[in-house]
Amino acid sequence: MDLLCLRVLVLALLAAIVPPVLSQTTSQPSPIDPEILLYHAFLFRVAWFQDQADELATEGKVDSFMRSTVQREASLTAQEAVYLNTIARDWRNKDLAILTAMRARPGARAGGSSPQLKDLAGQRLQNVVSHVSQLQSALGPARFPVLDYYVHTTVAVKPGPGHAPLQP
Repeated sequence: MDLLCLRVLVLALLAAIVPPVLSQTTSQPSPIDPEILLYHAFLFRVAWFQDQADELATEGKVDSFMRSTVQREASLTAQEAVYLNTIARDWRNKDLAILTAMRARPGARAGGSSPQLKDLAGQRLQNVVSHVSQLQSALGPARFPVLDYYVHTTVAVKPGPGHAPLQP
């Protein structure tokens, strides 16, 4: 089995394993799976490129370069890029809603760890897993490994204190 197939298998297993793990409570924060951090950063990047392209279009400037950057770099077809952009925007909208709810909780800015904040942090993780599953379904078993390879070779994530964007 080649490395790409192994990654697809790992992501499929993550989709099945992560929800039960997220519902467990521990006294110490558990580390976030690097694959989730990687795809969180990737989905953020895709949504950011689209936001930048929208801003350029609003200003009457050419937006095609920004709009097609990930498609071009990842060797995606036009339809695959549509799937990716739609899924990334949906992920971002849900992520922003969860972040808003987290910030509205008492103690959130002081690094609180209430059960509600932990639940919302779990929802952010599940949001990433769910949208990666949508990408897998949309692209299929033959094309998802192409995107996965692109993600793993271009996205750099340095988890650690101050670098855990999925935790409150």
